Amino acid sequence: MITTILTILKSRLGQLLIVGLIGLGGGAYVHHRLEAPTTTTTVVHDVQQVRVEVPTLTTKIVDRIITDPKQQLAINKLIKENNDLKLKLIQVSSTVAEAHSTGGSEPSNPSPGTITPAPLVRTMPTTNEGTTIPTNNENVAGNDSSQIFKDYQLTATYSKTTFKYDLAQTFLIESSNGKDSEGHQVGIVRLFQDTPKGLVTVPTKTVVISADENLPRWFLSPRIQGGLSIDKDKTKAGFVGVQSIKYGVSKDPKDLKFAVASIGILLGPGSARPALIPISLNVGNPKLSPFSNLWIGPTIDINKKVGLTISATF
Repeated sequence: MITTILTILKSRLGQLLIVGLIGLGGGAYVHHRLEAPTTTTTVVHDVQQVRVEVPTLTTKIVDRIITDPKQQLAINKLIKENNDLKLKLIQVSSTVAEAHSTGGSEPSNPSPGTITPAPLVRTMPTTNEGTTIPTNNENVAGNDSSQIFKDYQLTATYSKTTFKYDLAQTFLIESSNGKDSEGHQVGIVRLFQDTPKGLVTVPTKTVVISADENLPRWFLSPRIQGGLSIDKDKTKAGFVGVQSIKYGVSKDPKDLKFAVASIGILLGPGSARPALIPISLNVGNPKLSPFSNLWIGPTIDINKKVGLTISATF
């Protein structure tokens, strides 16, 4: 056997075959590492849902989906915060919110405000020598001409009797959902305002409420079972029954761990006996099988004869 293997390795064909297999395997590995992960995009109302086939999100993956530079800057800060906390990042979201409002003291406004005259203010500026010079500040209360104030978000026109404003603001909301080293979910939300000086962090307080979807629990989920049973005397019989009370992560057959108090009938040659399976364990879903799951558990019939039953979920 060893001589045959050495002969194959020394032959030209054998060497080419080995090089080809190494190249094929290496190429498949590199392709898997460099290939962009598959994404699936759906829209639910005004939210775009993007699912990426990777276990953990990274800056490179997120930047490929979110291409706006300002959103990238904001969400990359959040990703870095998750990395600093050593969280496994499984979800991020990026939201742009624009607020635009107008108002004033004019009756045409939906909710007109009121103008309250301010008291007359007089200032006494000082000279370089420290003496004061009496003056009236007519611009404060004595002048009825309109004044205009304007910056990147607010335009206001005001006078002694009127006031109008136009406020337009843009905010970016970034949130993430990660898991810590113990598998607990950690949610982070950050709010930024878009200003001429860049993104300004707006202090927020957030309450994150999450459910543990992986927590095993009891379910009432009736399903028909069928299989074979053999008792201690090696007598074989068919089994038809119903599972009702189950324990697992979800009602999906692959997420169930065990079932209790399954009732059914043992069908033997010329006989039918009621039977009970006190507990049955989920042993999985065999490949190329028409069944969703296979179960195994002890059986007790009406005559108190004990056996073992293997059943399948239909």
